[in-house]
Amino acid sequence: MELLSHAPHNETLREPLLRMERHTLGVIADIVRDGVERGVFREVDPEGTAAFVLSATDGYTGFALALGMEGVGDDLRASLSAYIDSLVVA
Repeated sequence: MELLSHAPHNETLREPLLRMERHTLGVIADIVRDGVERGVFREVDPEGTAAFVLSATDGYTGFALALGMEGVGDDLRASLSAYIDSLVVA
């Protein structure tokens, strides 16, 4: 969180953080894409789904670490799990 708060004004921090986030998005999108291709997941946009999952988990970091709202994690975990379960082909 501390590094992210400085990244907009510090290119030394911004570039590695961008690479890390892009890599993470790519890994999640690849997992979703593979699941769609194998018929495990329903047809969804892999990049959009990856962005949603990463944003939800990054947002939780803000709640839990920056604001001390640890109870939010249980709600997020349950909602994220339900969303991921909804991707699975019945």
